Amino acid sequence: MYIDGVTQNLHSSETGNPYRASNIKLPDKTRLIGFHCKDNGVVYGLAASVSVPMWTGDRAVYTVTDTDWTCSGVEESGWETLDFKETSNWKPAVYGNTEVPLPSDIDTSARWIWGDPGGEGSDVYCRKDTDIKSFAKCKFSTALPYQRPI
Repeated sequence: MYIDGVTQNLHSSETGNPYRASNIKLPDKTRLIGFHCKDNGVVYGLAASVSVPMWTGDRAVYTVTDTDWTCSGVEESGWETLDFKETSNWKPAVYGNTEVPLPSDIDTSARWIWGDPGGEGSDVYCRKDTDIKSFAKCKFSTALPYQRPI
């Protein structure tokens, strides 16, 4: 996993079990989320959701894995960085793995995604441009209770 081009070291116990989600705190200024995944021949797919804590104690879902993500089966230099310009290798993610339920920590609107099917052992790189800070500001301002003038 990459956040704004910086590798996030996930323990193998977090990445090898499709029924267990990793909970990672994203910096408030996160602008890009990227994943490098490998089809291990058993189950494949990437499922994720990002939520923002609200002042009310609730969480607002910011993004989920869906076809708004782009994926490629080709590793290109700098693909995980903010300045990378996607080439023709990058396509909208495709849905897959519908028979495997989502881990309980992932929002139910997320879907298992992947790049073009490449077969067992294939690598896929998926990325999503984000603007969590603007989203959080918008949600915070619209979540404030209405106050009548006195």
